Amino acid sequence: MVFPTASVLFRYPVAIPRLAMLSMLLFCAGTVQAQPVLSILPESTGCMAVLTSQAGGLYRGCGPHWRFRRVAGAPEALPVALTESHRSLILGTRTGLYQRPSDQTGWQQLSDQPTGALACHGAHCVVRFFGQGPRRLSDGRLSPPQVRGLPDQPLQQFVIAGDGALYGAGMGAGVLWLKPGSDTWQPVGSGLGNGNVLTLARADDGTLHAGTYGGGLYRLRPGETRWRDDAIRHPLYVEAVALIDGTELALTEDNRLVRLRRREDGTWVERNAYQPPGPPPYALTATGDRVYLGTVDGLHELDPVHGTWRDITPTY
Repeated sequence: MVFPTASVLFRYPVAIPRLAMLSMLLFCAGTVQAQPVLSILPESTGCMAVLTSQAGGLYRGCGPHWRFRRVAGAPEALPVALTESHRSLILGTRTGLYQRPSDQTGWQQLSDQPTGALACHGAHCVVRFFGQGPRRLSDGRLSPPQVRGLPDQPLQQFVIAGDGALYGAGMGAGVLWLKPGSDTWQPVGSGLGNGNVLTLARADDGTLHAGTYGGGLYRLRPGETRWRDDAIRHPLYVEAVALIDGTELALTEDNRLVRLRRREDGTWVERNAYQPPGPPPYALTATGDRVYLGTVDGLHELDPVHGTWRDITPTY
């Protein structure tokens, strides 16, 4: 199962003034009524880590009651993205990149440069600092920026294959990949139809799913060279994608969260649609039969039987 790992904040430039205004209103009110969610990181233990937009806003809680507690010692810096690599948390912030092994409480600063995007899979990680190209991260060491073959538009979304191959996407950039051992990015397939990619996900079988701005949802299977248009509906502004299992997928678009079921021919058909409990930008993930959605207003759990949302926003 693959979960979005790059920060939602930098997929949506409009989110920056929106979150700034929200923070000002909450400050003036003297209390915190909402927690804009940037990243959701499920664990195999039935728990999850949640990154919110305030400095030091890292929380951890366990289901089914989801009583979140603030993670002590988290860097007091404005967060950007959270991911995990080999039982270590990797935290990107506006003032640097940090790492914390699961058996320790202290954080090690790996870089003092502001993070723009971040993703990990197993021992393989990739980070893009502001104004720079993507860099591999391994055992706490950063490679030089790898920019050969990249377009002028920055890559904002990354996924990583088990062999270390990097896939990146962004608005106007399409989807590119960097083979293990290579220093040159190359376009991935043809027929994407829309180079404005908002979200990218990779299934366990290697299939790539690309959600585009106005062009809908596309997929590329291993060994294929042409993207397939899943033709759910056009225009479709796919903002976030979460793979539930081999037969179901959830995505967000404008004011809907849509749950899809895969047909025998591999295309998707809409199963259910739900009104999101808060405004975008969205952080979306799924574990088991449950879908979790982070919004500007907080964190919410979808009951798949009754189609209702439960507010499980961390508070402090």
